[in-house]
Amino acid sequence: MKLFLRYNNVKVLALSKNSRVDVTYRDKGYTDAQVGLTGAEGLIPDSARHYAVKLEWWQDDGGWKLARLDWE
Repeated sequence: MKLFLRYNNVKVLALSKNSRVDVTYRDKGYTDAQVGLTGAEGLIPDSARHYAVKLEWWQDDGGWKLARLDWE
């Protein structure tokens, strides 16, 4: 991921996502997503990578806040 910082323009494209609230702990939620990252110099991307992302959300003061993020 650190190598991506060398690009001027980094784009994140959500390819798919599935979100759900925990059935036992209603103040926890989860999202599984497939994202694509591209680094572009102008219009043509010179690098692209696909990641599986898992997010854990906690409800706090009426809003959802990101608690954990993991990717492969």
